[in-house]
Amino acid sequence: MTVVRQPPSPGRPSLSKKEIIKKMKKHLTDVTITNKVMEKIIDAFLLAYKDSILENHRVEIRNFGVIRAELVRGRLISHPETKESTVASPYYKITFKPSATFKEALRARAKKEASET
Repeated sequence: MTVVRQPPSPGRPSLSKKEIIKKMKKHLTDVTITNKVMEKIIDAFLLAYKDSILENHRVEIRNFGVIRAELVRGRLISHPETKESTVASPYYKITFKPSATFKEALRARAKKEASET
């Protein structure tokens, strides 16, 4: 099975905060919310998300996935030409594990796109 990876931007579309606000307002047709209020809601969510990750908590959003910071230990690395050894500092990386329903939706999309070509 061949895995085809999408190229990074600029070929791939991305969403700005303004576009996310528009999409959320489309889903909330029964409630009237101004763009400013919607932006404050999104900012509050992102701040809570960031604070939780910085406090070393995992963030679990049902039917979406789990996001957490994972410590990558420091390790010994060597320069390929000079053979000089140095120690790489430990750092944190963000990991995302999609939920089963999210994975299934992605599989369905891939299957649909494959049948169209």
